[in-house]
Amino acid sequence: MSEETNMLHHAKDFEKRIIDIFQVLGYDVEQPREPSDFDFLISKRDFPFEIKALVEVKYFERSLVPASIVYKYLDMIQRYNVDKAIIVTTLGFTKEANSFAQKSDGKIVLLTEAELIERIPGRRAREYCDSLLRAHYVLSSIREYFETAKPSFENMLQRVPKDRLCELLYEFASFKDLVNFIAEKIPKNKILEQFERILEPSEVKEILMSRVKRIEIPAYKKRDIESIYNQAKISTDPVQKGRLLEKAIKEIFELVPGLKVVGSNVNDGIEEIDLQIRNYNREHVWADFEGMIFVECKNWSKPVGSDEIDHFVGKLERNGLNSGILIAVKGVTGRHVRLEGAWGAIKMYLQKGRKIIVLDDKDIEDILKCTDISDKVDEKYIHLYKLGSA
Repeated sequence: MSEETNMLHHAKDFEKRIIDIFQVLGYDVEQPREPSDFDFLISKRDFPFEIKALVEVKYFERSLVPASIVYKYLDMIQRYNVDKAIIVTTLGFTKEANSFAQKSDGKIVLLTEAELIERIPGRRAREYCDSLLRAHYVLSSIREYFETAKPSFENMLQRVPKDRLCELLYEFASFKDLVNFIAEKIPKNKILEQFERILEPSEVKEILMSRVKRIEIPAYKKRDIESIYNQAKISTDPVQKGRLLEKAIKEIFELVPGLKVVGSNVNDGIEEIDLQIRNYNREHVWADFEGMIFVECKNWSKPVGSDEIDHFVGKLERNGLNSGILIAVKGVTGRHVRLEGAWGAIKMYLQKGRKIIVLDDKDIEDILKCTDISDKVDEKYIHLYKLGSA
């Protein structure tokens, strides 16, 4: 999925949340019947008057809404015969935009999603606060800070899923503080200094480890999978070698809670996908994968080359995915240091946002010796980014 497509998807989700909040606040929402300069109309009878306003939703991930966008809505109030124009955004508005709105005698209303949520009475507001803290632009803002500022405990947090990072912050910072943090209305170091003081690296590690349930393979299951995997390695029939490896890998991944194999050898006439795994698991390394995981299995007698990496990435891109897992029993070509061959291709795709996690024979053997499956995938995921910084 391209960055532009992702942005459109997040913007659409944002607009749906804003409509939902207005409805919770008791407004009737009406979508325009034909293309217009605003997103929707809201109305509410407040006896003896009826209030009607047009609403424009602006989804910005890294910047404030400028005054140039706000100016035109003053004229639109008269054109569409409404009482007000309301602009709702993510991070906020520039000083010039706020100044213009203040001089409009209440006809222009500027709100962030957080400020709109604050108008919801009672306990219901909490569920919208939780949704906001998991919104993409919020998670990106917080993660971006950690990636650029690199506080002293950053190494402990580089593997924390974005939503868990918000949860950690939320344990000691108020909702309003976090919103101000995101909108840069207060110095970011104010909150981060508290975070560093209250959550020492060892405590952060303890929190994270306590959330990860180790996956022990039952003895009988281990014997069955080992038997299938060993048969896959010694078989001389190329078709059987591939099928047995896929079966063993399927059995391994289905041990992870929240992972469900929903397809094997899926062929739509254009390409074949060895395993399709539905990912319902939002813990540990699995939070870094999308809702669907493609697994490619290569039980070859030689390392997998760069052409196969290209083919696998092509399958991911055609299906709107950024991450996949490659099982290559004999590994892949090239060397980590020089990053040539398949490793060079993997690094190149990483720079484009495509993540290929490689598991080889040693990794599978480690898992069968009761190394936690999630830990092994996590180890290879981290290794991928070490390649990226090489």
